[in-house]
Amino acid sequence: MKIKKLIINKFSLYLLVGLLTGITTKNILDGNTPTITHTKEITSDDLNNFINNSNDLKDDEKDYLYNSDFFKDVLSTINASEYMKKEYQKKFKNIVIKSFEADNIRKGFYNPCEPNCLYVAEYSDLDFKTKDTVAHEFVHLCQCPCKYTLLIEASAEIISNEYFNSTSINSYQDEVKILKVLMEIIGSKPIWDYVFTGDFSKIEEEVKPYLKGDEYKEFLRCLVIERNDGITRKIYFKRLNELLNIIYFNKFKVDIKNDLVVSLIRNKPEVLSRYYFNQRLINDNSSFYYNFKNESIPLDEAEKNGYIVFYNNELQIPFTYYNTNKNNPDFSYISFTGEVINNTFIHKVAEKIYIPTINERLRTKEKIYTK
Repeated sequence: MKIKKLIINKFSLYLLVGLLTGITTKNILDGNTPTITHTKEITSDDLNNFINNSNDLKDDEKDYLYNSDFFKDVLSTINASEYMKKEYQKKFKNIVIKSFEADNIRKGFYNPCEPNCLYVAEYSDLDFKTKDTVAHEFVHLCQCPCKYTLLIEASAEIISNEYFNSTSINSYQDEVKILKVLMEIIGSKPIWDYVFTGDFSKIEEEVKPYLKGDEYKEFLRCLVIERNDGITRKIYFKRLNELLNIIYFNKFKVDIKNDLVVSLIRNKPEVLSRYYFNQRLINDNSSFYYNFKNESIPLDEAEKNGYIVFYNNELQIPFTYYNTNKNNPDFSYISFTGEVINNTFIHKVAEKIYIPTINERLRTKEKIYTK
């Protein structure tokens, strides 16, 4: 009985290996011991050749898609996956950018059923308006088809922003905020590994211990979103933020409201400079936020620095002349950066305050992020 059971298990194992590596079931059924064959590692040169041999791409599109830093980082991950190595041979073969009629929902999309196609709304040429969408959809092409769409979309927006200089984070903003907060708690590597290999185990290891059973199921359910379902998205985003608060407290024993970086991500993302995936950008110089404060300076100094201009009707005049005749109804001033209060110029000054990088956050247990 044990021998029979062992044979069945061995057959099942061979069958599973066959599905993963391309070994045919005929070899197994013929009694031949299967030999596991490995697809050769893909190199940046391979991807460059694929792109250059894509006949439907223009030269500027080929130059834009070939991103050596991005390829170096992503290949170190996908080369550990036999499945993804095979997928890349399909995805990069004859890449084409196709146009579709614009709608109110999508600027672009990627369909895994057409592994080598990028769809961009009303596309004709690569320019400053289309580069953002092309980069986002190209990251999708490089990703593994995965169930948790919030992680896929938000990571594509962040990754395209960090590797392709011409892009900005102007889509999936709510999803991006949630993902950034999650990465402040568990780091970015579990996310990177998931979206490029489909391996969710590292995220599970970092999240599941800090939630109750039902809470963890909710967490997973809320990661699956449809962009055109506005009501459900709002409900899911609200619940995800509540669950992130719970994970944070259970892990760090500190209320997330006291976390400076999380507060900036959620409430003032425009003042925060912070990177998660591109290691070349994760450094002290690029991890900071702007703290705006009011500064008072004399009017003559404001004029000297170009903050304010004085006029007699439409004729520009010096401050000294304005100051001696300031009650003249024909006199005025123009400033786009501040205002005059009690004969003093008041304007906001941006103070750059440096904060530890995401990598430093993961290395230290000190409370260096509290307000």
